[in-house]
Amino acid sequence: LKSDGFERVLVANDGDECLPLLQAYGEKIFVMTLNLRMPRMSGFEVMRYLAGAHKQIMAVIMVTGTGDLKVAEEFLGLGTANILAYDYFTKPFEFEELIPRMREAVSQVEAKRQMSIRYPMSIPHAGKEI
Repeated sequence: LKSDGFERVLVANDGDECLPLLQAYGEKIFVMTLNLRMPRMSGFEVMRYLAGAHKQIMAVIMVTGTGDLKVAEEFLGLGTANILAYDYFTKPFEFEELIPRMREAVSQVEAKRQMSIRYPMSIPHAGKEI
């Protein structure tokens, strides 16, 4: 990935290793690839964690050996306003196919982050904005 122009590449071998990286580099992470099946914590479990705890806008690309449409739909359903369930790759695939999708995801995250800075969302609550 570095040879394809990505400045910082962080690697976690499973979901448990991923969480401290998210906490340490949260705002610097624009796109994450997740394997559906990982030891100790699945890709779906990481997505659920992100939805509840990660506040920065980021994109997730799921990589899996299963082409089951229900699995892809579940992944897409785990996306939120800040956690974009961006793409779903079924193994085997050519690595060169992933690079342009990652670049597109980074561009989309950059644009969405800029929009959130320009137009912060205010939520009315009991007559006050919070």
